[in-house]
Amino acid sequence: MRGCRLIWICSFLIVLSMPAGCSDEEVDPTFVESEFQLDDALYKIESNLYWERAGEAGEEDQIRLVQEVSEDGEKDMIVLIPVLGSGSLEGSYIFSKTGDIRTYNVVYVRDIENEKSFEWITNGNFGSPLTIVRAGSEKGVPIYTVQIEDFELNYGFYDFLGDKWVSLGVKKFSFQYQGVIERLR
Repeated sequence: MRGCRLIWICSFLIVLSMPAGCSDEEVDPTFVESEFQLDDALYKIESNLYWERAGEAGEEDQIRLVQEVSEDGEKDMIVLIPVLGSGSLEGSYIFSKTGDIRTYNVVYVRDIENEKSFEWITNGNFGSPLTIVRAGSEKGVPIYTVQIEDFELNYGFYDFLGDKWVSLGVKKFSFQYQGVIERLR
């Protein structure tokens, strides 16, 4: 009888010691305001990030944001290109244009009307690490915190006739987002 009581007490203590919040509906209490900064202008992110599948073999899938940035309806597109390899999305990525696993690049497209019409596009120079952390779930959909503290965007255009990049200058960029990434891989 004493052995049964001991087993019952141990079982009760194990149940009590389990995390009280096993629900998939929890979000990390460290809330991050979804916004990005381009030079001195700060923009609130009002839509979700989404996956865009790679168009060709050898290219990486992209995480995109299309955001209205003016009252005139101008929209900019931010493209985050983390190179996952066979690993998970969560983690830290270092800036590089090499395409090596666990590196990333950022492309910023100003005043995009369609894929071929925009004011300028960027070619990354350097940046602090891109971090992607799972912060919980909402209705079974993962919530992520995505951050880049500091990034330098070399903006301009590609001269196809001259086969070269034409720089118009450099813009400072930072990015933080907490929410879903639609159409996960």
